[in-house]
Amino acid sequence: MPQIEGHILGGSEIEVNGVIFQFITDPAFVVEDEDFYLSFSVQDAVTDIGLENIEATIIFYEDSGRIFEQIQVPANEIIEGDFAIKYNLKNQGIYDVKIEIIQETGPPLDTQFRILVANKSILEDSSFLIGIAVSLIVIGLIIKNRIIDR
Repeated sequence: MPQIEGHILGGSEIEVNGVIFQFITDPAFVVEDEDFYLSFSVQDAVTDIGLENIEATIIFYEDSGRIFEQIQVPANEIIEGDFAIKYNLKNQGIYDVKIEIIQETGPPLDTQFRILVANKSILEDSSFLIGIAVSLIVIGLIIKNRIIDR
């Protein structure tokens, strides 16, 4: 989980009613039908201290706005406002991830983040093309050096 001192490095950050919600995926580029982690950090905006004794619900929405899954995160899995869940999105597309928290003291809060899930074949094709381009550059440099050496 990419965190330091209760804060997530990189990712998205939204403040709602004095509470900072941070979110990032690991890896940063989510690929269809591959496991990834969603990491969250929920902190007091004034003290930057992670909230304790909270319960979280993660709700996944398709691009159409339809809910397709809800995950309850038990309070004992949330340490100083920080937690991560392992997940797998089977299809490419744009998904909204909503986090709802219930605090021991204070009102319930929620916010939403967006995830772009890439098509596996596009990434494989682009990696192949990048590999070919790098190979051609290296071959060109080898040929150029041999011609100059003569």
